[in-house]
Amino acid sequence: MPDHCHFLLNVPAPGSISKIMNSYKTALVKSIGIKKLWQPRFFLDLPNNSGKTLEYIHLNPVRAKLAEGAEEYPWSSASGKWDVMELETR
Repeated sequence: MPDHCHFLLNVPAPGSISKIMNSYKTALVKSIGIKKLWQPRFFLDLPNNSGKTLEYIHLNPVRAKLAEGAEEYPWSSASGKWDVMELETR
């Protein structure tokens, strides 16, 4: 998405979502060579159904009319271009 990102993470203890997000944000701004890209905070939601959450994430660019199908959006895990772990649905 041009104005936000979605991540569906399973963070085992003693991991920290805040540390993961900080590392991601830091690495990205360094790699593209700009000083500020991100808002200082992030929104966190703990889903009850990770399968439905992944479907929501995959369909987000379709709803925004950025792609006709989820697999056509190049930055989506639905595209098959990214090394992602299989989702264990609950």
